[in-house]
Amino acid sequence: MQKDRVIFLSSKYPYSKKDWSGIPFFLNQSLSEVYEVEHVSLPKFKFLKRLGHYANRMVVLVTQKKYVFDYGIVMAVLYGFTGSWKLRNRRGIKFIFSPAGLTETAFIKSDIPIVTYGDCSALQLIDYYPELKGVCALSRWEIRTVERNAFKRSSVSIFSSVWACDFVKREFSKTCKSIPFGSNISNSLEVHKPKSLNDQVCNLLFIGVDWMRKGGDTLLKIHEGLIQKGVNSRLTIVGTSIPDECAVPAEVSVIAHLDKSKKEGETIFQSLLDDASFFLLPTLADCTPVVIAEAYSFGLPVLATNTGGISSMVFENVTGFLFKEGDVDGYVNKIIYLLNNDLVYSQISERCLAYHQSTFNWKAWVTSFNEIISPILTDDNK
Repeated sequence: MQKDRVIFLSSKYPYSKKDWSGIPFFLNQSLSEVYEVEHVSLPKFKFLKRLGHYANRMVVLVTQKKYVFDYGIVMAVLYGFTGSWKLRNRRGIKFIFSPAGLTETAFIKSDIPIVTYGDCSALQLIDYYPELKGVCALSRWEIRTVERNAFKRSSVSIFSSVWACDFVKREFSKTCKSIPFGSNISNSLEVHKPKSLNDQVCNLLFIGVDWMRKGGDTLLKIHEGLIQKGVNSRLTIVGTSIPDECAVPAEVSVIAHLDKSKKEGETIFQSLLDDASFFLLPTLADCTPVVIAEAYSFGLPVLATNTGGISSMVFENVTGFLFKEGDVDGYVNKIIYLLNNDLVYSQISERCLAYHQSTFNWKAWVTSFNEIISPILTDDNK
């Protein structure tokens, strides 16, 4: 049976695991199992973005406000012109798929239906992400205008969390659907056994690039709080370095950089998940961290801040626990409770594995995706 033809339109390279935590790679891989996928690349405009960042610095100096060039009208128009030119005269294409592509599709001119998939609206991150606080009125207007155009242009808009969908419905009156991320591990569907806490060591694992936004300071306090309570705690930090002003406490290992796109790096990454007792993410702001799905693939319970789209991934007392921002005592007390209740811990681990097998994998993603876009697939006029 001949596969339907679709276009993967993005400035993110879908044949590498380095762009956007590897999500475009696994999206492309999953879609290719069902469709005949053609990649249409958009330029990254690196030089222009660099100029935009310099312009932002000037705006900050003059107005004490930020201008966000990357999601503004100039970039959207350039993407629209380039994309429209590359899509001209295309026939027999069922739909265009654009990951994190609101800015990239806002001014696309094409009769082919567009399907976007992402973890948030850029407008949603203003005054939420620390680096997007204090954005100027012009930049806010541009981002809103760009995204409004993108939602009008798209046939289907899909996000990785209910949190993102609710925002889009409220701000843009756009109906959208939610499908969670899968696990960005090559053999993630390999079945693992539920974890138990028979060891005398409590292995904490943290993975994140942005130390401040991901709650690094709170993380260290949790580790220190466990030690003060007599717990034999070990903490492994992956993807970032502890700032110089922070003293490195006892029993902390730091892997500042781990390249999962290489086999050796992925092997180390999996061994860290396999050895860990708890995955901690005391983040200040987040959308839907794909590392949560990766933790589930090894039956690793997740303890995280109840912020952003995390509640669409971590289910209270089912696959983990959610806390208020900076609730060090909450984390410490819950970990100690689980350390003293191995049966409860093992049951949570078992449910993590079950949720990964049923929901948080890319095979499940493409099944849900097909159900959502079925009206496009059954339209013989396209």
